Amino acid sequence: MSVAGAFQIRGRPPGTMRIGTAAEVEERVRFARRCAGERAGRIEWHASIQAVEVTDDRPAAAARLAEQYGGLMSSAEILEAPFVLIGTIDEIAAQLLLSRDRYGFTYVTVHGPYMAAFAPVIERVRALDG
Repeated sequence: MSVAGAFQIRGRPPGTMRIGTAAEVEERVRFARRCAGERAGRIEWHASIQAVEVTDDRPAAAARLAEQYGGLMSSAEILEAPFVLIGTIDEIAAQLLLSRDRYGFTYVTVHGPYMAAFAPVIERVRALDG
């Protein structure tokens, strides 16, 4: 089951999107699990990552993204959202493991422009999870 990172903004024209918040993701996963019934435990969960930024300054990067996204989300919401990975390699790896534990995401997809930034995270996740 895939959970996209971009959510349609209610009341706006189709295609007007923003990053989904942690609360929205929890609700979507809860809804899908409820609908799946007894099959829920066999679902493999996927997250579509919308942005990756390797940095030593998570708050500044989140503030920059909040501004880039037109103020539709606060920097705190961006830092909590499972679809935006911000921080050092270790922080991003920990964020992925937290998303696995919190939502059940066992695999992710990153957009092409973020592949190089994301590559070192893969080994770090394996090391932390191993």
